[in-house]
Amino acid sequence: MDIIENNHNQESKKLIAEKILARQPILDKHQRTVGYELLFRSSQNKNMFDPSIDGEIATLTVINSLISVGLHNVVGSNKAFINFSTELLLDQYYKLLPKEVIIIEILENIQISDKLVKVCKDAKLEGFTIALDDFFFKERIEELIKLTDIIKIDFMETSTEDIKKYAKDFKSKGKLLLAEKIETMAEFYDALNMGFDYFQGFFFSRPQIVSGHDIPAYKIRLVKLMKEIQMGADIEKMSDIISQDIALSWKLLKFINSAFFGFRSPISTVKRAAYMLGENELRRWINLIIISEIGIDSPLELIVQSTVRAKFAEYIGKDLGGEELALKAFTVGMFSLIDIILQKPMQEILEQIPLDEEIKKGILTEDTLLGNIMQIIINREILNFNEVRKLLNKINYSFHALQEAYINALIWSNKFLSSI
Repeated sequence: MDIIENNHNQESKKLIAEKILARQPILDKHQRTVGYELLFRSSQNKNMFDPSIDGEIATLTVINSLISVGLHNVVGSNKAFINFSTELLLDQYYKLLPKEVIIIEILENIQISDKLVKVCKDAKLEGFTIALDDFFFKERIEELIKLTDIIKIDFMETSTEDIKKYAKDFKSKGKLLLAEKIETMAEFYDALNMGFDYFQGFFFSRPQIVSGHDIPAYKIRLVKLMKEIQMGADIEKMSDIISQDIALSWKLLKFINSAFFGFRSPISTVKRAAYMLGENELRRWINLIIISEIGIDSPLELIVQSTVRAKFAEYIGKDLGGEELALKAFTVGMFSLIDIILQKPMQEILEQIPLDEEIKKGILTEDTLLGNIMQIIINREILNFNEVRKLLNKINYSFHALQEAYINALIWSNKFLSSI
């Protein structure tokens, strides 16, 4: 049974890999992640995120695949905002997915009819949450507004005057507001002051760096700990380092005894846990835990993104150069946002941590193999697929393999983060 199920999941992941799955984080007022918008397009299209091209087929295909792989593997414990066209709504494909998890996002080019309004009413009565995407006034839109829980407003395409007017009107009607395409912290605070509840974009991962900014003492201790790990500590030395820190010891034992591994009998000592993981895996784990501790007062999505980047880079590195390159690529991905987390210039941070030059150049996205891998990951995040394809050709890596590596990285990251 397990073998059949595993094969089925592998086929589903391959099916998703043939389409482009991207996710964009949605944060609340406190910059906590509450959901991801899931975007699906065929990988064969030039304009891959043009919603008029093959959107229905791609969305439907991936919805079926997500059922097999598990929606939780893609969004964790968060909500999934999924675009539904007129046809997909009328055919009620949203019923294939759990109402507790998905948000039905009605596209702006929806054809409003009596039948569609009835379907939305029925969905609402069944307990589904409805969002109206890229809001603008059109005929009969008021009928949908009444049924909508969340209204999304595009901050790039809508004037400030109109945004303020819409915000005031919709808040008076008890609607939740989602600000779309928020790219800077200044835009985040503008939207916050206008009364918006949710914010979509990568504003939280944009630099707000101040040179000379003092790092709190507990973070300095963690950076020093990271230095020791990077200076070639073997498994015995790493075990000793962990044993001297109660919090690290507890987290390691919690991790090793979690469902992530599924050991039958509990592991109760740090040393045994360390040897069960092995040197490379222990080094990965310690570094990720330290990054998460350093980023404790940063948006959690920065830690999520660092974890996904690390594992994503590792999978690519392993395909291209085996275990040694994989470990270096993992380190590059893991450190790629540490300047945002510590609010210090990256060069300043890299001077304090003894990483080899190849890894440093990768973190700085220089024109090296590791730098190119990091550029691919960053461009994929911002949906710049033309640049992704150029870089893939440069390093001789397939688009299909990239998609599969991304899905595997999401699954691994969700399991890892839930285990700690």
